[in-house]
Amino acid sequence: MKIINSILFLIIFISCETEDSALDPPKPGDIETMQIEIEYPYLNQVYYDCGTNSVVSQNTKYDWDLAFECGVEGSHIILNSSKGMYAKNLKNVELDFVHSDPKNIDWDWDVSSGDLDSLAIKTSWGNLGNIFMENVFIINRQYNSSFEHSGYVNMRILSIDDKKYEIEYFDYNNNKITKTEIIKDNSRNFVHFSFENGQIEIEPKKDEWDILFTNYQNKFIELDYPFVITGALINRYNKVSVAEDSTRIFQDITLGDSSNYEFSNNADIIGYDWKIRNSDDNSFEIDERKFYIIRATEGIFYKLKFVDFYNNEGEKGFPKFEIQRL
Repeated sequence: MKIINSILFLIIFISCETEDSALDPPKPGDIETMQIEIEYPYLNQVYYDCGTNSVVSQNTKYDWDLAFECGVEGSHIILNSSKGMYAKNLKNVELDFVHSDPKNIDWDWDVSSGDLDSLAIKTSWGNLGNIFMENVFIINRQYNSSFEHSGYVNMRILSIDDKKYEIEYFDYNNNKITKTEIIKDNSRNFVHFSFENGQIEIEPKKDEWDILFTNYQNKFIELDYPFVITGALINRYNKVSVAEDSTRIFQDITLGDSSNYEFSNNADIIGYDWKIRNSDDNSFEIDERKFYIIRATEGIFYKLKFVDFYNNEGEKGFPKFEIQRL
């Protein structure tokens, strides 16, 4: 009987010990530093992963024009806002219709929050074939890396299904109509497309990144059209969300504090205003009060604080930050 009681006690003790250990919160990680090379004049788009504190991939902002939503029911098409692109629905016109004065079009653009219901090119899942062919969108491709205007394209969406998009477009530069398919990749949020080079791999797989450092368009109230700025956009389409704080001390924040914040999945929640622009000489300094709590793709929490926007040579376009797993 004593042996049996001893065994029972040992089982209960081990069970309790295991349960108590499981409740212990994980220890925070070390504070690490990272510097992102967007470079000036803000050439690169850099995809960053919090979990590995590393750059996953990068490309130039001139590599692509459109991005097509993946997923079985994906149907949204976004413009390359890092180039300041616009679009406008010309409605029911011939695809090779040449607008007489495209510079004076009342253009539409994609909102910086990443809301897929507020895009310049509007589509509707399930409406295939002729209903798309009634709408021709003129696209302002804006400027290339040589600071020359890339021209205008008329585009019509022929069909969308669970595997691909089918489009045709008319290029004002060469008066040529091209018909092509864009194949979905369900491991990614979007696949990208260039009017020169066709479908191109830009965005990493959706589980591999948290933040995109890039130029993007932001609509200021006092301006009629959005302005291209430099900042950080989150992977909102794969569960990343962020809370901002400018009242507490960065070093004091712990994992337990994360439940006290209101998180947002707006793509531009980190945005651009962690730096302050001096209008006299177009220089920048960091807003030392601000920092961010990030719920990353894997559900782990991090805190991030920017400390610089310049490299060691004094060149801007190199955001530097401290990050720590909570």
